[in-house]
Amino acid sequence: MIKKILARIWILILSLYYFIKFICRMRAYAFEDSLIDICMTSHGKRIYFMPIAIEALMSANKRPNRFFVTLDLTEKMTFAKAFFIRRLASFGINIIYGESLGPHCKYIHYLNSHWSRERSFAVFDDDAIYRSDIFEGLVNEAALNPELNICMRSQTIGLNDNEISPYNSWAFNNLKRTSVKNFATGVGGVLVCSKFAGIVQKLQKKFLDSCPQNDDIWFHWISVFYDIPYRQCRNEFYTPDIIPFSQGLALHKTNRSGQNDIQVKNTYCTKSIQVLNNATF
Repeated sequence: MIKKILARIWILILSLYYFIKFICRMRAYAFEDSLIDICMTSHGKRIYFMPIAIEALMSANKRPNRFFVTLDLTEKMTFAKAFFIRRLASFGINIIYGESLGPHCKYIHYLNSHWSRERSFAVFDDDAIYRSDIFEGLVNEAALNPELNICMRSQTIGLNDNEISPYNSWAFNNLKRTSVKNFATGVGGVLVCSKFAGIVQKLQKKFLDSCPQNDDIWFHWISVFYDIPYRQCRNEFYTPDIIPFSQGLALHKTNRSGQNDIQVKNTYCTKSIQVLNNATF
């Protein structure tokens, strides 16, 4: 109990540290000459917490070539939201406004407006404080495995004969390995290779028919169907610290209560399940 309380206090202190650092920042972020971008999306009250997540990522030793944040075209702006967004833009963060597409916003508008075919990109959530070595770990592993998608956190997709088991029964993966059975969860950070990005762009908004509220499921189905597996790059099931008070509009609350299973059933075809049944680690 004491450990949990101390951990929560530490996360609160860390959040305040990055928030104050953002408010007091006097210069633009330092970017690197690479072909890897970071993409993120935010909406509603989560915009107030997003600068903390960005500040943590941009304070690490390894940084992206560009950083994109996509916002809903119809987002209702308050003074504070507008202030944060203008400040982020002045520090070099690229702001994209696009059609509201839920969690898919973080990548789809970027692919259609700023992506070029030789680029890989990474996606991160807007409500987490990532460790300083996370982006660097993804980039280093991608350099060794340029044809794979790289993740820090995955589950082993569960199978029962010719059906996919309920989402909440999937085992957490704490092994460094490559397999189409690795179901990457974006909250840990995911880097997708350029070939995969091209397929996602080609498919455009087909996710609306099956999993409009879960980009992890959509990405994994593409991974299986087009045989571009995920590689978990560390022997741990990484869970980043969540920014206090940022979870009011979190999708995982509804997805874990049954929506994920509905979207899985609507997305994975017979061929995909056969591939998963025959896959090995």
